[in-house]
Amino acid sequence: MEMVVIYGAITLHRDYIRSIDFIKSLEDHLKFPEISTSDFGLGDYNRYYHENNLMYDYSWNNMIISYACTTGAAIFDDGNLDLFILKMEHVLRNIDFAKAIVHIQSVESSENADLFWEKREHRYFDSQLDLEEQHLFETDEWNFGYGRRSLTGYLIDSEENIWHSLNEHPYPAILSEKYFRNFVDRIKQAGDDWVSMSDLEKAFLPNQIELRRIINYLGFKKTISVKTENGQKWIRVVRPDFLNIELFYK
Repeated sequence: MEMVVIYGAITLHRDYIRSIDFIKSLEDHLKFPEISTSDFGLGDYNRYYHENNLMYDYSWNNMIISYACTTGAAIFDDGNLDLFILKMEHVLRNIDFAKAIVHIQSVESSENADLFWEKREHRYFDSQLDLEEQHLFETDEWNFGYGRRSLTGYLIDSEENIWHSLNEHPYPAILSEKYFRNFVDRIKQAGDDWVSMSDLEKAFLPNQIELRRIINYLGFKKTISVKTENGQKWIRVVRPDFLNIELFYK
């Protein structure tokens, strides 16, 4: 299998302890594409003083954690990059970050992708003109952009590469509402019982890729539990409040 290298950096604002505690809570055996605790270099406090005064401004007192892992070339296929973005955004949503940048590079081909986030409270680009010039998407949580950038967000890539990424992976990355509703309806009918993965696969034919994306994402958020018994995979909801479709797609 062709290997892909993923690496990046996340600048934290102030709450190092809460951020690191969340990253440590991630599991190390997640489904593809994986994002796990062992992928992160957690760093430590860096406190800067000037004339015996502690500098609290986040631009002076950033703590940086690194992210690095290897994976398969399938990261670029069948919505897997979209799923990686959803998983990474779940991490960012739960830590006190300011900026994040991730580079994904195939070892054997020219296939690559670059991802950038800046949290809304700490963003450098906030005018409509800035967003357009830097090809950034504004959400109620952050600005997001494809393409090679500095850690501040300045675009250093060609527009051609940006539009290629957008054509292949429209943003925001989101699970198909149609298939998500189908999954939720079926899983809720089971109540507290375990549901056979093979039954779900039959119900989702010929769209098993969408089923896999849904299960991987909900498993990552610990909304469902997955077990294997006698060679058969089973699924059960453990956090039904997280299956509120209206909140998920609002």
